[in-house]
Amino acid sequence: MTSLSAFAGVGRWSSSAADGLPWKSARLNNVVIENCRTVGVKMRVVHGAQNVMIRNNILQNDGDSIINVDAYNPSYGRGVVNLNIINNTGINNSTKGRFLYVGGEANGITLVNNLYKADSLLVGEFTASGVYINAGGFGSFRTISNNVWPSPSVSPWIKLNAQGGTGIQIVGPNVISNYYNIDEWNNSSNVGTDYQQDTAMSSNYIPSGSSIAASNGAKYAGIFTDFYGNARNLNSQWSIGAVEA
Repeated sequence: MTSLSAFAGVGRWSSSAADGLPWKSARLNNVVIENCRTVGVKMRVVHGAQNVMIRNNILQNDGDSIINVDAYNPSYGRGVVNLNIINNTGINNSTKGRFLYVGGEANGITLVNNLYKADSLLVGEFTASGVYINAGGFGSFRTISNNVWPSPSVSPWIKLNAQGGTGIQIVGPNVISNYYNIDEWNNSSNVGTDYQQDTAMSSNYIPSGSSIAASNGAKYAGIFTDFYGNARNLNSQWSIGAVEA
């Protein structure tokens, strides 16, 4: 599996310091990843990355995480700080995988206006979910809102044990007991209003005009166009995802 990473690199490398520990103060600052179309790529944001914006991308990774966020690393004394994931379209044609995996503590993640199309997802198998927060709660997040998650099939365990027999997100390291359905998710701290729908899209990734994604996005400062360079409508609600309807 290919991985596209935001690295906190060092100025030079030698075999005697291949782990980078002599440069623990190294940081990667002020990164914008936008208007990318990737297939079979896991986008990894590593510890030491600060002020990262991931926006207006169409990202496909079947059977795995689309975006992977490192946990705080005590050996290096650094984590991920101020990560913005805004108006992206994630695609997963497998029964496994997730849009976002957060490995542990981070600082200031904003997750807004993202569309995750994963019609074949089987929640409850191999940690399949929309978001998997492998930490104790929502403390790594500044804001979560106006995202559209799929309405997938669920495993027999989820049907028996999750509230309402449904589930979509994982919050906490104990996977078996920590599946949240969309109502539980929306009632959690730092979460506004997210949605759940299998979204129809055109071959150009434009969400159907009758879909939730077409007109329920939140305006976000600094984003003026979509994946194709078309202007976002400042006088009405935006589309959710990388492409305006």
